[in-house]
Amino acid sequence: MIEYKCLNTNCNNTIKSTPSRVGHKRYCSEKCKIEYKKYLKNITMNKVFNFICKKCGCTIPVKRDKYYHVTKRKLCDKCLKLRKIEICAKMTKLEQKKYKSNEKYRNKKLKILLYNAKNPTTETRKKISEAGRGRKYSTEAKANMRNSYIKRMAEKIGEPIFPNFNPAACKLIEKYGKKHGYNFQHALNGGEFHIKELGYWVDGYDKNKNVIIEIDERHHFDSNGNLKEKDIHRQNEIIEHLKCEFIRLEI
Repeated sequence: MIEYKCLNTNCNNTIKSTPSRVGHKRYCSEKCKIEYKKYLKNITMNKVFNFICKKCGCTIPVKRDKYYHVTKRKLCDKCLKLRKIEICAKMTKLEQKKYKSNEKYRNKKLKILLYNAKNPTTETRKKISEAGRGRKYSTEAKANMRNSYIKRMAEKIGEPIFPNFNPAACKLIEKYGKKHGYNFQHALNGGEFHIKELGYWVDGYDKNKNVIIEIDERHHFDSNGNLKEKDIHRQNEIIEHLKCEFIRLEI
């Protein structure tokens, strides 16, 4: 049996489970789960973001619960009023009367406006694709993008996120570790090791011997049976950062 702490920071209780079930039960009780989710909700909802208007460039402090509704229209209140006046100027007199009196008609017009803004024409799409072609991001930029995605997903869910794992791969790591004298931290043994600076999780990591093990499944190889370039690049990044030994096994 393995003991590990409850995910609720205010709780000091421990959870007992078998090595194969580690991480499946994250809270010691339902009360702890509800308390911790409420605590995370309060933090995220009371968080203040700076919304920048796309037309005038003014910054407005907005709370999390209203942030989505404000960012959807992409304009501040002043610019939105001016936009409505512009729409009215293009309409006929009958349409103007409908727009001012009928709320349903007004909402329809605004929805069309938003749809046109979100769904550009084929010409603008071509321009965007041509501008984006050949653009290369640095390793630092890619790491920042990965970390920001992890944070965003954790805020959405309301609890920390973990990558999916293959139980068969964990068994293979355990066998290899016992045979060669390694003590790997993996998904079923303390959770996969997260390299925060790079935004990567690794299949197995021995901290004492500074050795990483990765299990390669079918999707890691191309049609010729060679390891994909992105996996090779990822391996080189990790070796440069941790200065470790890297082991790859096929499953």
